[in-house]
Amino acid sequence: MSRHNHKRLTLTAEFDGKLCIVCPKHKYKISLAEGESIYRATNPYDPLPTPRWYSKGIKQRVHTVTETDGDVYVTLSHVSRFIESDYFQGEKGKVERERMEAEDAAKKSKATTS
Repeated sequence: MSRHNHKRLTLTAEFDGKLCIVCPKHKYKISLAEGESIYRATNPYDPLPTPRWYSKGIKQRVHTVTETDGDVYVTLSHVSRFIESDYFQGEKGKVERERMEAEDAAKKSKATTS
């Protein structure tokens, strides 16, 4: 589920040869294998600007899920360095999530009263 609006993340076809999930709110593409955020853009300084895929780096911690004889097992990531998605699992992230949810609710309320 997306932390932004509690909608299902979309499992998509491949982007740049990588199977990704897509945030329903921002349309961010995150690779399932590495947690890498990718986007398609053009470089305006290229003589012939052509859209290509770029990486924002690893943004999401990835865990391994396996199924054996109908049982599902999750192996948690052993990456010891901080990954951006870790922020949202701590106390600061909780405060930030609550702030964003309040902003979203205010926007919805304003839209329905306008």
